[in-house]
Order: sequence, then structure tokens, then C-alpha cells
Amino acid sequence: MVKPCKRHGGRNNIDNKNNIHFTCTTSLTDAFFLKKVQVKLGSKTFVVDSDKLHIRERQIYIIKGEGMLRIDSDHLYSTHIRGDIHVNIRL
Repeated sequence: MVKPCKRHGGRNNIDNKNNIHFTCTTSLTDAFFLKKVQVKLGSKTFVVDSDKLHIRERQIYIIKGEGMLRIDSDHLYSTHIRGDIHVNIRL
């Protein structure tokens, strides 16, 4: 069983490179007892393994290449390059 991370704040931020910045909160015991942190962003769900987290109050975990499409000025309709998702995790 994986308990979802509680969303913190009202909205997601998107930077100039189409990276999504998302903040969520989970308890230290949930993160390490269940061995995973579940991050739900829209209709997608991402799972962060607890062994990749540090024991500190705030940290950023980056999910590479799973975010919004990036603009490719050479190929306007390209769907190959995606931004990253920066998950600000609070324990």
C-alpha cells in the first residue's frame, strides 16, 4: 500500500523551461515505513522510492522527462522533448 502525498499550496508553478514545480507533504513514518511516496499530479501518479529521499524537513526530488512538452523551435509539432517535474517534498 502506498499513501498519497498531501498537496501543499493551491497551484503548480511552471518555469520558463516548462518544468512543473509541485509541493506536497507526507509524514516521515509514512515515507519510510511504506517505502514509497506517491505523488498525484492531475491524472498521472508518480511513485518516489523512499531510499532516494533524505531525512530532512524539505527536499526536492526531480522526475526527469515526465513533465509538459518543451517548445522545440526547429520542429514546432515535436512531442519528443518533455520538461521535468520538481517535487518539493516536506516531511
